[in-house]
Amino acid sequence: MIPVIHLLSDSSENSFKSIMYVIGKITAITVFLIICTKFIVPKVLFYIAKIRNKELFIISIAMLCLSIAWVTHAVGMSLAHGVFLAGLMIS
Repeated sequence: MIPVIHLLSDSSENSFKSIMYVIGKITAITVFLIICTKFIVPKVLFYIAKIRNKELFIISIAMLCLSIAWVTHAVGMSLAHGVFLAGLMIS
């Protein structure tokens, strides 16, 4: 909802298209992250945990958080939302 708030003050004719575009981007990134959470992240973290190297595991978790934050920032969401979603993925 927060990324859409600045679009609500726009009184142009294209505001509906802009709102739908932002909602579509947010939906797409959320679906992508849900799919990654179910299928990719657990397998990767399990493989890294099998190596039994604490430093590698912590670095991989940090890189996961930073990469998700970067992706969400690239699509127009805030970095805080990205880190929050990455925390949900890890837990």
